[in-house]
Amino acid sequence: MTFRSALALATAATLAACIGITACDSAAPLASQRATRSPGVRAVAARLGPPAGSRTEAAALAWLMLARLRLPPGSRRLPPNPVPRSVDPSALWGVVSDGVDVHELFRLPEPMAPAAAFLSAHVPPGMSLSIRALGTGRQGPIGAETAYTDLAYKPRSVPAGVNAAQLVLTIAPNPSGGSLLRVDAQVLWYPARTAAEYIDAATYHVLRIDVTIFGARPHTIHRVVTSSALIMQLAKVLNRLHAAPYTLLPSCPPIDVIFRLAFAVSRQSAPAVVVTANRCLWIQVTAGARTQPRLQDSAPVLAVTAPMFGLNPQA
Repeated sequence: MTFRSALALATAATLAACIGITACDSAAPLASQRATRSPGVRAVAARLGPPAGSRTEAAALAWLMLARLRLPPGSRRLPPNPVPRSVDPSALWGVVSDGVDVHELFRLPEPMAPAAAFLSAHVPPGMSLSIRALGTGRQGPIGAETAYTDLAYKPRSVPAGVNAAQLVLTIAPNPSGGSLLRVDAQVLWYPARTAAEYIDAATYHVLRIDVTIFGARPHTIHRVVTSSALIMQLAKVLNRLHAAPYTLLPSCPPIDVIFRLAFAVSRQSAPAVVVTANRCLWIQVTAGARTQPRLQDSAPVLAVTAPMFGLNPQA
């Protein structure tokens, strides 16, 4: 894995606290959903649903992180465009619909190595060094490669609607002396969940759980749950999950077990909400036979369901 590939995977964990922007407590309204849902579902969404982020909130955080950057004395800001090839890395998080990438350019008085050492030692307030400058790499056409080095900061806390944030610094020699620095402030936010995928536990009295286990002898175990306490517990767990940023692809272990949870009003009625989960990052929800936005983090669901079948949630 290249150093820049490692940077692409180095996203910050979501934290509940804020670092001082006024948009911290705002939550985007739930997206409209064509499937008909009861007023109880909308009440659950308003009461338990996690806050969604927004482009405005993400941009505010990006500019705040840039404002806290500590540069060597004598550094000068350059026009952001055009970007010199030596500090023009490909987008580290790719093209995402739920993210912003704001960059600035600087001319630093020190050569590349001392500049990287200064930036590693002068972490902005409220942030930590997540990727150290591990030496130089080379990029560009064969025979005309240029040297560069990278490092990254991440905020110690982010607004509740933000999935991940980081400052990525790319440093390269400046042909006229000193070095060039490109700083990318990258923020991913949580999209809004649909009202249809919230589960009103009081509506459903039957939960059918099917566990398919792969391997040498694939088989499926079925269980019907009528315990209102267990149905309420799983509904609460699912209602508290964020929608996953659509463009983030998780790194998954081999899928050896799949859990399918089907919530129904009665034993005779068809399931109204079906949840599919495995040990990968995402959870897929269908409501009224309509596919809903994926939910992030299957671990809380597996923590409840896997022990019911004698399975280890993490194995």
